[in-house]
Amino acid sequence: YLIGAVVAIFIAWAHAISRSGLALRAARDEPTAAAASGIDIPRERLVAFVISGAVMGLGGALMAHSIGVVTPDTFYLGLTFITLSMLVVGGMGSLSGGVVGVVLLSALIQALRWLEAGVSLGESTFALPKGVQEIALGVIMIVILALRPSGLMGNREITLPRSSRNK
Repeated sequence: YLIGAVVAIFIAWAHAISRSGLALRAARDEPTAAAASGIDIPRERLVAFVISGAVMGLGGALMAHSIGVVTPDTFYLGLTFITLSMLVVGGMGSLSGGVVGVVLLSALIQALRWLEAGVSLGESTFALPKGVQEIALGVIMIVILALRPSGLMGNREITLPRSSRNK
């Protein structure tokens, strides 16, 4: 599943730096200027829609393989809320924001599930009440939207340092 996530991130990154991704950013920032410069905005949006549909299809196939049986109950409202929370926290303006949101909230959700199940400390067991996970996600979203409406990353991307050769 990690390979599927890496492939999805690579596809999104490759599209973002491609000519089509640049055209989409231009159309988002200045649609009139983009159209005047010859960018076919509906076509570029369709290309992005098809690529995102293919990536989502890959994600759905991996999820169905992981779960085994997919029913309408599989995609409950809580899963949608968690997904949107990840995007809001990380920031929707960059690929790095989505990845940061997923990593941070996935770690938080797993820790809260572990604490809700109970942790044994010697002879006593410590457990958080059920529902703390949802409350924590809601509070985090409210704080992020109040303090940083564009998310933790905003429009910034995380870049890897380039290796340089000293001559």
